[in-house]
Amino acid sequence: MCYVHLRAQSIAIAMFKRFEHALTCPAAQKLDVFVRKTNRIAHNT
Repeated sequence: MCYVHLRAQSIAIAMFKRFEHALTCPAAQKLDVFVRKTNRIAHNT
């Protein structure tokens, strides 16, 4: 594999990780809020 190919591959991996992070972070926050709300409802009843 040539240097350019390795460089392109590393950039693609970095972009994918950033994209994955952007998808998972808000979803994790929403899930966390949802869990807190359901826990609060469960404790109140």
